[in-house]
Amino acid sequence: MPGTPSSARGGEAGPDGPGLLHVLIDAATERPEYTDRLIRDELVTLLVAGHETTATTLTWLCLLLDQHPAAREQALAGGEGSAQRRQAIQALVHETLRLYPSAWILPRHAAEDDTLADYAVEAGTDILICPYLTHRDPELWPEPEHFDPGRFTTPDGRPAHPGAYFPFGIGPRACLGLQFALRESTVLLEHLLPVHTPAFHSTPTKAVYGITVRPDGPTPATLVPTLT
Repeated sequence: MPGTPSSARGGEAGPDGPGLLHVLIDAATERPEYTDRLIRDELVTLLVAGHETTATTLTWLCLLLDQHPAAREQALAGGEGSAQRRQAIQALVHETLRLYPSAWILPRHAAEDDTLADYAVEAGTDILICPYLTHRDPELWPEPEHFDPGRFTTPDGRPAHPGAYFPFGIGPRACLGLQFALRESTVLLEHLLPVHTPAFHSTPTKAVYGITVRPDGPTPATLVPTLT
């Protein structure tokens, strides 16, 4: 790759500038650590973290609204573009992420000796944190299996402890795309929810736990225009 003409490596830059692949490949001409494997891993990370997570969250949200249609009507009760509607739609996203967090398990590595919840943690220990289980802990969330977006709109509706809800991780190692993902999901729903309702031809019976929590099978649906 290094030393290869740019047209052969990544194609000409588009009207808005070079694409990400083009930039990464060009970086390899000056930085030997940018190997083919590193570039591939960067692209896979961006695909999974920046596309699959949001798409999966919106899939779960639509499936939940299919089971709880009143939640959709409540979210759209505020006028178009109103703060009330945006807050209600954000609550839909947050409650979906509570039940189906973008990453259901988060690995962490102890760089030094520490104590966690009265347990001694030695340096070099790998620790797995599970938002999926924390978000369903009945000591933190009343009726944890129940879909209730009102948890995120009513005073004291959610636990005050910051570690009770962390679909994107927490602290300095939280996902860098947190705000982008929430904003992207909210904007999409502001445009789609008022005008279309997914009519599912089949629905999953359970979740599959991989890098993300996803439905156990296809979720074919037809977008039905909403009558106004």
